[in-house]
Amino acid sequence: MKLCDKEYILSVIATPIGNLEEVSERVIKCLNEAYVILCEDTRVTAKLLHLLNIYDYKKLISYHNFNEIQKLNEAINYIKKYPTALVSDAGYPTISDPGYKLINECHQQNIGIQVINGPSSLMHALVASGMCSQDFMFLGFLGKTQKQRVEKLKLYKNLQTTFVIYEAVHRIEKTLMDIYEIWGDILIFIGRELTKKNESHYYGYLSQLPPITEKGEFVIVIDNKINQDVIKNNNINECLIKIRDLMKQNFKLKDACKEVSKSSNFDSKELYKLIINQK
Repeated sequence: MKLCDKEYILSVIATPIGNLEEVSERVIKCLNEAYVILCEDTRVTAKLLHLLNIYDYKKLISYHNFNEIQKLNEAINYIKKYPTALVSDAGYPTISDPGYKLINECHQQNIGIQVINGPSSLMHALVASGMCSQDFMFLGFLGKTQKQRVEKLKLYKNLQTTFVIYEAVHRIEKTLMDIYEIWGDILIFIGRELTKKNESHYYGYLSQLPPITEKGEFVIVIDNKINQDVIKNNNINECLIKIRDLMKQNFKLKDACKEVSKSSNFDSKELYKLIINQK
């Protein structure tokens, strides 16, 4: 069914992630037309409306991660009675922000979903990173505890794709340490305060990262295909060194390859060919 044929419609609006000039005329139009605005934080949305010179009375309803289930029916009732919009504090609702449960319920009740596009720190960082974006995985926030972060990092360690990770200022150092511990000294991109006046980027290896003293929201991008290739090459070189050491101890080449293969991810025949090709 066409969106225009739906009896009820929820407008899902992306808000600025740092620069007010990112707001389109369509965003302003939809915010003006909405009577009810479901907000992650009513104070943040009230400030945005003021900056956009939208002074018509709006009913701002608090709708966030901690109450979205309890307020689900209330939100649906508003959508069926008034022009209603859903916003988060910055960027797109549902992207590491509340909203997907409401949108899912709207589909169940045949309510149309109108997405009003805008800025996304995920896409901004991915493009700015210069890393492969033909396929990528968004991991959002890895977790508040080290255990949560480490479990997720271990789960995706061997997946060869590009990862995008969000992190807050009070956890960024700990998260980078966890990444270093699980994934090693990998090549990363870090974007801070995207689209804002003090936007900054870092591109390089984790071991060369200067101390982070600045505040802000961070987006980390990792091309794990590149990193896996580097790790594989390093592992191969380590294996070849071990084989040569064993041969100095009077091991035959084939026997040395078999011995090293026991403690590596490489087949003895593969190691044998690598040694022969280097001669």
